[in-house]
Amino acid sequence: MFNALDLMQNAETFEELKFGSGDGFLQFYLYNWKCAAMPASQVGIVLL
Repeated sequence: MFNALDLMQNAETFEELKFGSGDGFLQFYLYNWKCAAMPASQVGIVLL
């Protein structure tokens, strides 16, 4: 999945590259992610 904001006329570039626009609803999936057990209060995901 690729997600980007429509800033500084980048929509034209994405159209040229045949990227389709999304619906604005994102689902995040973590595959093959394994670590030692830890409390949920110590887990966080940062979206950049």
